[in-house]
Amino acid sequence: MHLMYHGTTAKNANAILRDGNFHTGTHFAHHMEDALNMGGDYVFSVRFDEKPTEYWEWRCPEPIPTSRVRVVVALNPSLVWHNIDCERAVNRAILAERYDDGVEFCGDCDGTGQLEYYPPLMRWRDTEKVTPCEKCGGYGVYTIDGSDIYEHKIG
Repeated sequence: MHLMYHGTTAKNANAILRDGNFHTGTHFAHHMEDALNMGGDYVFSVRFDEKPTEYWEWRCPEPIPTSRVRVVVALNPSLVWHNIDCERAVNRAILAERYDDGVEFCGDCDGTGQLEYYPPLMRWRDTEKVTPCEKCGGYGVYTIDGSDIYEHKIG
């Protein structure tokens, strides 16, 4: 048995519960903090019989029923203060730890994933304020060899 996490918005969380499944291509992460940062402040904890991937994030190849959902939590953080330099240092350390030297920070957006910066955990509530960087696709990083960021294993 293995748990993975899916982060989303309140509107999408209600749609998933109403429809009774996660659609094909839905992203899941091994760690709740990745789901929270990448998806939104409503996080699903979902049970899998086996670990579906060794990669840090996984996209399901077929619909997954909500009968596998262990719990859905709403984490509604309020940003009190934000240190962009510290965030970049933490992100660089995480990347160095997770990936072999095949991933670098995007120079166009300085690793934020956005052309005009909007702090994490707040950007998912007001997505119209965020302009994703075209070079890195809004991730803040890109692969040196041009492969998909999801193809890189955790180091």
